[in-house]
Amino acid sequence: MVVVPEVKADKRDAKAEIRQNVKQALFLAKCLHAGHPKFRDSEPTDISSIELQTSGDIGPDAPVLPAQYVLLTKGDPDNPLAMVVHGFLETADTMRYVVSDLADAGYYAVAPYIRGAYPTQSDLTQPQSALTYLIQDLVELTFQLADPTQENVFLGSDFGSIAGQVVMAVQPEPFYKKFVSFGNIAPLPATEVAFSNFEGFRGFFFGGGFFQIAPSLGIFFRDEAVNQFRTMDLFADLWAYLDPFGSNPTDLAFAEMSWLATDTSLENGLNYPRGLYLAPVPPISFPQPALYVVNKLDGGLVWPSNKEKFDEVRRVSEATKVGGPDTIKFAEMPCSGHFPQIEDPDKLRRIILRFLDRHGHHSRHDPRGPRHGHYSHY
Repeated sequence: MVVVPEVKADKRDAKAEIRQNVKQALFLAKCLHAGHPKFRDSEPTDISSIELQTSGDIGPDAPVLPAQYVLLTKGDPDNPLAMVVHGFLETADTMRYVVSDLADAGYYAVAPYIRGAYPTQSDLTQPQSALTYLIQDLVELTFQLADPTQENVFLGSDFGSIAGQVVMAVQPEPFYKKFVSFGNIAPLPATEVAFSNFEGFRGFFFGGGFFQIAPSLGIFFRDEAVNQFRTMDLFADLWAYLDPFGSNPTDLAFAEMSWLATDTSLENGLNYPRGLYLAPVPPISFPQPALYVVNKLDGGLVWPSNKEKFDEVRRVSEATKVGGPDTIKFAEMPCSGHFPQIEDPDKLRRIILRFLDRHGHHSRHDPRGPRHGHYSHY
C-alpha cells in the first residue's frame, strides 16, 4: 500500500529531527560551558539621539517619509559614514555597541529607528510596500548624511540587511563602499536556496508560530495580529526563540518599547515579514565587497546549521556576486543566535573591523586588544 512508505518516511524524518535536536542541545551546552553568551559589562558612552528633518515626498511614485527620523549617532560627522540598520524585533538601541565600536574605529556611526519603530513615526504602510518604503527612506537618509567620496559602509541586521542589499545595488552613486550583514540573512541571490520550501521559510520567521496567527501564508487580519502580540506576550516569545541563551532583559525592553509603543508601530513592524510574501525582494547583487556573518544558533534560520545547504548557498552566492567570488566573505559565530551584537559584541567587533581593514579602512587603535576574528566556510 502507498501508506507504508509514507509512514516509514515519516519515522525517518522524526528520527532525523530528534538527532538534530540532540546535536543542537549538546552544542548549546558546549557554548554555555565556554562562557556564552558574552554580554558586555559596560554600556557605551557619548551616544546621542538626534532628529533628522526629511524632505518629505521624494518622487511622484514614492512614499512620504516620516517628518523626522530619530537616529542614534556617535563620532565625527566629517568621518566616513557607517549606517547601521536594524530590523523588526530589534531597534536602534540594540545596535548601540556596534555604533560605539565603529565610532571608536573612526566612523560617523548612525543607527536610525526605522520606519514604524518608535520614536520614528510614520503613517501605516501596506504590507507589500513596507520594504520598498524602508529602502527609499534609507536612500534619502544616505543622501543627507553620506559623502560619496569617503569609505562609507552599510551594516544591516535582519530586515536591515535585506533592505541594505537592495540599497547597495540601486544606489545612484557608490555612496557605500562595503556591506556587512550580521543578522543571519543570506545573500539575496541565494535566498531561494536558503529557504527552499515553505516550512523552512516560515521557520525563518520565528519558528512557525508567527504565521500560525492566521492562515494564507502570513496574510492575517489587523486586529487579530495586534491582539496576539499584546495579550499573549508573543513578542517576548519570539525573542526567546531567536536567542537560545535567553533574551537580555535590557535589550528586550528596548525592542518592546519601540514596536509595542502604538498599534501603528506594531502593524508597521508586522508588515515587514508579511511583505516578503506579497512582494518578494528580487535576487539582485552588487559589486562592493560584502561580509555575511553566520550565527549557528539562530533559532529562526535553517541554513547555517545545515552544512550541505550552506555550501549550496555559498556556491550560488559566489557565482552570482557582481564583482566576482573574491568580493564576498562569510564569517562564523558558532555560539551566537539571532542577536550577535548583544550576545558576543566583542567578537562581532573583531570580525567587522578585520573585514573593513582588509578592504581599505584602517581603524584606530583598539584599547580592548587585537582584532582576530576569523573567516569560515565551514
